[in-house]
Amino acid sequence: MKQEMEGIFLKKIPYNDSLRIAYILTAEYGTLPFLFRNKSKNNLIAYFNPLSIIKFQSNIRLNKNIQHLESAFCSDILISIYDNIHKLSIAQFFSEILYNISFYPQQDKRLYNFVKNWILSLEQHPNSYTRFWHVYGLIKLTTFIGIEPNNNYSNTNCFFDLTQAKFANIENNNTLNKEISILWHKFLSYNFEQLISLPIKKDLKHNFLNSIINYFSIHLQKNFNIQSLNILKEFYLV
Repeated sequence: MKQEMEGIFLKKIPYNDSLRIAYILTAEYGTLPFLFRNKSKNNLIAYFNPLSIIKFQSNIRLNKNIQHLESAFCSDILISIYDNIHKLSIAQFFSEILYNISFYPQQDKRLYNFVKNWILSLEQHPNSYTRFWHVYGLIKLTTFIGIEPNNNYSNTNCFFDLTQAKFANIENNNTLNKEISILWHKFLSYNFEQLISLPIKKDLKHNFLNSIINYFSIHLQKNFNIQSLNILKEFYLV
């Protein structure tokens, strides 16, 4: 029986000469792969941009590795994101992160709603508001995927330990320096309006973002090779 659902497009890959696979994040099933034709009557591929919010029909069968996509259309038109290279590079990066962390079919409405609201905020706000939006999104994601660190920062516990997921009072091979550790504390503690005006040098922002990706890699036991990081660097977002 066909279901009409809403989802967030993450990535598409070739399957053969005429078919492709679209990975779509859903509230009901987590991230699922869907098979669709390169050239279909309703031109499905036109709706598959990074983090497109789509409505689609499919007969979901969780005993199958790949689902079949029947039809799709955009439910929220993201004009600002796709017409703005600054926002588009953020969307590409966040889409790639989500693709890497959410493979397993499971219901997660909280995660889905967070991602959808994050996308709509990126769409609605100007570039000046969204310059740390990808970093903020990654830190918030830790809560929804069960790897949130302990924000026990203090004058003595001032070195963030990536492996222990908390702040330590001495430096070791797993801790970050004080500058990056303070950023971890601020992004875990402050609301986004407080973070917008933070003066962060490019090199420090780059190292901070790398530390977050390393944190994900350690706690999800997965090697992250994020191709879109190079795009962020081109537009001075890291």
